[in-house]
Amino acid sequence: MYRFNLNSSVDFGKGFKAQLFGFYNSARVTLQGKYGAFGFYNIVVQKEILKKKGSIGFGYDNPFNETIRWSNQFVGPNFLQV
Repeated sequence: MYRFNLNSSVDFGKGFKAQLFGFYNSARVTLQGKYGAFGFYNIVVQKEILKKKGSIGFGYDNPFNETIRWSNQFVGPNFLQV
């Protein structure tokens, strides 16, 4: 199993910032079955307020995907779960 992570931040000045976060988990095998691979990412735009004592931001998760597809399969002597 492996996992990739990405975390980046850009400061545009005057209290405006943008952040990008994402990860990808590979498929993995367990004693009873398999976990499917999946990924996730989000984008955040942020503005510092109150002389840098706080901030307000707006984020969007997976803006280029309508859904996250993730398939798992578990098998035992008397069950199958998909």
